[in-house]
Amino acid sequence: VLPFGITCINITDMLAKFLLFSKSIDKMDALLSAKPFWKMFLDPNAMLVLQEVSLDLLCDVCVEIGRERRLRNLLENDSLVKDKMNKNAVGMHDRCGKITVFDFTEIMERTEKRVGDEVLGAGPRNVDELRAVARRVKSKYLMRIQLKEKHLEKRGVNGEKQQVNQLN
Repeated sequence: VLPFGITCINITDMLAKFLLFSKSIDKMDALLSAKPFWKMFLDPNAMLVLQEVSLDLLCDVCVEIGRERRLRNLLENDSLVKDKMNKNAVGMHDRCGKITVFDFTEIMERTEKRVGDEVLGAGPRNVDELRAVARRVKSKYLMRIQLKEKHLEKRGVNGEKQQVNQLN
């Protein structure tokens, strides 16, 4: 479980960087910036909606990482491979599907990529368009992990179909 306060602060920092609000941004770069999503901020609720969408995507990333790790566990039958992977786990990552504070760097990297490239990069013009883009991004990654799970289920790796069904 991730600490909520720290997570919110990191999301706010991420948004400040994307929206050129942070102090480290050169003022000339900010003035010359022609970001396609600036029109969205005519709505006073846009910043709150953007933070809501970002937190929602962060939660999706956490669930996705956990599901990916559980799938990886099902695929790795050899105990030697499991032991070797657990010893090589960088930053004490849990390979059983649990998300810990040590996973926060990976979570933030994926979240920043999705919010920056896919949500804001699409250039939403208003809050409704922002929400629609976020829903498309969310469903894209959900479908991807579900396809992986179905593929694994069809293969029937070691009769582990019940465990895959429990992931859903």
